[in-house]
Amino acid sequence: MSTIQRIQRSIEGWEGKVIGFMCTEFIREGDLHMFHRIHSMKDTIRGKSWSQRHVFLFDHLLVITKQLKSGTYKYKQQIKVQCCDIFDLPDDDGKRKNIFD
Repeated sequence: MSTIQRIQRSIEGWEGKVIGFMCTEFIREGDLHMFHRIHSMKDTIRGKSWSQRHVFLFDHLLVITKQLKSGTYKYKQQIKVQCCDIFDLPDDDGKRKNIFD
């Protein structure tokens, strides 16, 4: 079984075409703090402005998931790499590093 197939099987609730149909190369994976604007009263009460995510980067796709306690991942979002521009943002006062937009 290839790395791409193994990753595909570990993601619950996948939506869309099979990763191996769109991508031929797995590049990297890792944890990510995803910062976002507070949209709901529930988030305002909790004061939460970020989510812990686990991402998989392929040659044509970035897959965003949430790691589950079972060791598998819950599908959250996918971004086609050719449809986006990535800008490296400078580190701030030491709290946030390696940020991109």
